[in-house]
Amino acid sequence: MTVQESLKKLVDQGILQGVFIFDSSGNISWIYPSDWEPPIKEVFDAWDNSEITGFNVGDVRFSVIERDPERFVAMNTSGKGTIIVLKYKGDEFIYTMSGPGISAHELYNLLLGALKGL
Repeated sequence: MTVQESLKKLVDQGILQGVFIFDSSGNISWIYPSDWEPPIKEVFDAWDNSEITGFNVGDVRFSVIERDPERFVAMNTSGKGTIIVLKYKGDEFIYTMSGPGISAHELYNLLLGALKGL
């Protein structure tokens, strides 16, 4: 199973709201579902600025948990979602946003499994 197939399965199971793969220039090479409109500006602003400790996506507040060049993690402390961006391969990254009730730890482990093709 490819990484894209594994990630698509997580969306179809309701674990992820959506996922996309992009490069360091911001070019999106794959997105699922195709009509998903992820909160890009808020996430990348928080990733780039260490003074930003949280941000809103609609009426949901996310707190930045981890921020480094190869990983970004933000979560809603009330369990309404988690956003994880991980270095994938070369200059590519995977951006994911979970559905409600999925912790950052659970999502991270599921993503690692997808990356390993499990």
